[in-house]
Amino acid sequence: MTTTAFKTALDSSLDRMYRTALYLCGNRDDAADAVQDACIRLWERRDQLDTVTNFTAYASMTVRNAVSYTHLRA
Repeated sequence: MTTTAFKTALDSSLDRMYRTALYLCGNRDDAADAVQDACIRLWERRDQLDTVTNFTAYASMTVRNAVSYTHLRA
């Protein structure tokens, strides 16, 4: 996935990612941290995202995983 395509896909998914994180965390700061962690993970895997057919759903799952990992660390 090109940098431009990644930015476009991420921009259209950020609202849902944040709402998902906020629902799971119940705390704005933790939700923002989870979204940031998810964005970093997505960026690190951007070369593998060409095969993803629904980026928003994939990004939301990445947020759920980031929330789970964050809560397990705490």
